[in-house]
Amino acid sequence: MIELLKFTIIIFIVGSVLQLGLEMSLRNAISGLRNIRFVAYTILFGFLAGPLLSVVLALALRLEQPYAQGLVLLGMTPTAPYLPMMVSRAHADPGYVPAILLVSACLTIVVLPLALPYLISNAAIDFITIARPLALLILPPLAIGMVIFRTAPEVARVIRKIVKPLVSVSTVVMLCLCVIVYGRGFLEAAGSLAMVSQILLLAGIAFAALSFSARLEPDQKSVLVLAMCTRNVGAALAPLYSIADVDDRLTVMIVLSVPAQLVVVFVFAGWFARKQKAADRMQTCR
Repeated sequence: MIELLKFTIIIFIVGSVLQLGLEMSLRNAISGLRNIRFVAYTILFGFLAGPLLSVVLALALRLEQPYAQGLVLLGMTPTAPYLPMMVSRAHADPGYVPAILLVSACLTIVVLPLALPYLISNAAIDFITIARPLALLILPPLAIGMVIFRTAPEVARVIRKIVKPLVSVSTVVMLCLCVIVYGRGFLEAAGSLAMVSQILLLAGIAFAALSFSARLEPDQKSVLVLAMCTRNVGAALAPLYSIADVDDRLTVMIVLSVPAQLVVVFVFAGWFARKQKAADRMQTCR
């Protein structure tokens, strides 16, 4: 059952990233990367504030070590593959989505392997052991998808129609297998502050990005905030299966973030959507 779960996680990660690449314009990504302030805020809130807040929450709530490790791991893996859908729901400009997805993916591949040996100090792991699965599962499908989108948009559209349901099915199967394999762990976590800590983490980073991303255009700010509301569950799970004797509660903590982040990101996406509709009405009245 564990091997089947690993397989579905691989399908989920590769499919999600390939789907992103098949609709990601390199020109748009480069355009977003030229906005130094936007990239700097992505790094600040995604890879500095996120891990720092997760450590503070883990200590303040006195989480058990595996839950605390999972929370910090989530703090280091911002931006879920479904961010474009949330940006669309918020009626925000998707122009900066490729840039933030690219920055988050590349930095996750670097930051996670550097930090994980210190986070799980009793495990015999090194940079290469963690970086290899992340790099192989993220970079090639992203690059292949972008190349197809750039050279053959019609082919990319056809492949997207195939990949999208595959990703949806693999997501459902992955979550069901997680419940089967770690069912007892979910029940134990329900009696702890695990999910509360996740909601506080995601909402806290989102509010920080909303409040302190000065001089960003509203559309850029909404993309940044929504990205901080979400976590890359696949990237957080992938390296754990390269480590022997990982506490099941750490994996449970990662999977539990799915409903937590959906709650937070839907709240913020709804708020941005209402704000945009109000602005459009005012513009029409003028």
